[in-house]
Amino acid sequence: SRQKRLAYALTTNERLFGELHRDPGFDVVILNQPLCAAGVNEHPAAEEVPKVYWFISPWAAEWKVQNPEAGFVARTFNTAYRNRMEDLALQRSDAVLVESDFIRRELKAHHRKVPAEKVTLIPGAVDLERFRPEKPDRARFGIGPGPLVLTVRRLVERMGSDLLSRAAAEVPGLQLLIGGEGPQRPELEALAASLQVPARFLGFIDDQDLPSLYRAADL
Repeated sequence: SRQKRLAYALTTNERLFGELHRDPGFDVVILNQPLCAAGVNEHPAAEEVPKVYWFISPWAAEWKVQNPEAGFVARTFNTAYRNRMEDLALQRSDAVLVESDFIRRELKAHHRKVPAEKVTLIPGAVDLERFRPEKPDRARFGIGPGPLVLTVRRLVERMGSDLLSRAAAEVPGLQLLIGGEGPQRPELEALAASLQVPARFLGFIDDQDLPSLYRAADL
């Protein structure tokens, strides 16, 4: 049941934090999910460890996007519960990180009690030693000639990968590579096939393969 899964998540995260904190102990804990944060915060030692919450997106809003058919009662309960859990995680953290002004606005819209001085924006960055222009090796990934668009992301609805397939259908000859896994993959594969888009779904991409794969793409 959902309650059992919740209890399991909380107790497991509390136990793992306790085991890992014994020796040599954490200097800081970076959290990015309310259930993980709740489990960690249940442990008595959590009070003595500085905690940073990396706010990626509002949990309640993600749930609403993934459950568009939910009725009024389910929607009200689930969004309120998730907002409350996330609010507690943010309040019990010493600092909150966001990666864009948009996410900062989302944080403020969903959690008005988080003081602005607690929030720090750290924009996305890239390691230029690893990700630098070089001659692409398309053969390594079985990619033929012609224009190529690549995306690597979690295959869930809020990522908009379906829109990418629809856009690719408007450009004859465009190849589409989609890396990553997620529950929307079968739906996306069916959509690409119905649109007759030459798309390949690569599944999980190992970090060491990302630079070469990015070089192989035109966009």
